[in-house]
Amino acid sequence: MSLPVPVPAGFWIRAAAFLIDWLILASLVALLTAPWSEALSKLQTEVYAQMKSPSPDYAILTRYWLISLAIELPLGFLYFTSFNGSRGATPGKQLLGLRIVREDGSPLGYGRAFLRRAAELVSALTLGAGYLMVAFHPEKRALHDLLAGTRVIRTR
Repeated sequence: MSLPVPVPAGFWIRAAAFLIDWLILASLVALLTAPWSEALSKLQTEVYAQMKSPSPDYAILTRYWLISLAIELPLGFLYFTSFNGSRGATPGKQLLGLRIVREDGSPLGYGRAFLRRAAELVSALTLGAGYLMVAFHPEKRALHDLLAGTRVIRTR
């Protein structure tokens, strides 16, 4: 008796799972940065003003970008690596009945989960084209899935 072939998760359900995870992460960032919310809010207001300016102050824009990266990059790696490594899915994916597995169907593990998160940065750097590949790839795999040797499947 053969095992059932796992059904790959398509673009829209993966996008919905990512949106759920983004909301969770944004809430976590808001909680963790609450002690500095006034200063960050002022900096954000300055950034918006600079973006509208014909000659923006790039020092302000760079400071905001670096602060954002210093907060969100490690938290994102921790969130995605810990959930994907331990459970094979983030809360968003779990809620929608999805799981990440290796190409051979075995569990992800922490090392592969970390590699997949790093590969997601490559998908993001392609201005989203790496994510959009899910809609067109025959196995519904994104660029980061191909780079990390993973696939996202439906569990129900």
